[in-house]
Amino acid sequence: ACGFNPLSRSDIASSEFAAAVWWAGVALGILNLIPVVPLDGGAVVSEIAERVFPERGRMRVLQLSFAVTIVVGALSVLYGLIGLLPLFAFMVLLQYQQLFLPRRISRAVTSRELAPQGNIDMDNAVLSTLLEQDEADAALAYATEAYTKCPSFESALAGARASLALGHHDLADAWLVAAHASQIGSNQFATAMVTYGDLAQRAAQLSLSAELAPNR
Repeated sequence: ACGFNPLSRSDIASSEFAAAVWWAGVALGILNLIPVVPLDGGAVVSEIAERVFPERGRMRVLQLSFAVTIVVGALSVLYGLIGLLPLFAFMVLLQYQQLFLPRRISRAVTSRELAPQGNIDMDNAVLSTLLEQDEADAALAYATEAYTKCPSFESALAGARASLALGHHDLADAWLVAAHASQIGSNQFATAMVTYGDLAQRAAQLSLSAELAPNR
């Protein structure tokens, strides 16, 4: 569309604009397909690995990605390619956080002073664990504080599930309304209602559709 061939080195080097478009489009797209977490290529490989090796495939890919990123990052520095160092450092940080997330969740759940961390992924993981362990009271208290600190669809949905498990139907309805208003994509609420049929019945009574809230 810009009049140059993205596969031609001379065209790419013909102007700063052409080089910028190539790096921001073609080069970045190819880089994102590398099968290393947290890149999209790594997400695809993780999904395949999890289907082949349930419950451990994703973690094995993450561990391999962590090792590969460190080695490649070290080699890049060794050969003077320090421009890529910030990218490798960022990837290693994300991988490290994901590797030790299960341990952090375990500590948070067993801690006597259980409190939201302000990290959406961490808080949602703790809520899922509490609900799986049938600790509805703790899950409801945690969801309330988590939603107050950082409103999210997942914490509101957890609050609705916990409230319903405790028999607090009016409170569950209020949480459902909050979840509907907090969804980021129009398919979030619909997917959750398919998964949790008991909540779907209450959502239908409240006339909550799968569409985004009009005043969002």
